[in-house]
Amino acid sequence: MNLKQALMATPLYPMARAAYRMTRGTAARDEEKRLRAFYGQFFKPGDIVYDVGALQGEYAEAFALEGATVIAIEPNPAYRNRRQAL
Repeated sequence: MNLKQALMATPLYPMARAAYRMTRGTAARDEEKRLRAFYGQFFKPGDIVYDVGALQGEYAEAFALEGATVIAIEPNPAYRNRRQAL
């Protein structure tokens, strides 16, 4: 088990994730803004959005930050245990 997996099982993970997001470079922040702006036009805050093939959760996170209620599903059994709490 790596550090990320160990943290995900604790209440500290959301704070650690937020700290990580703040330390990313400009390119990563710009990509997140682009992703949120693009997908945010397809739903309004409070809508339910399904992320099928969620793997790492970057799209689910963008949807949630735009106000959606996200149901993230990873159908590939090889990746199911790699959950990411938002």
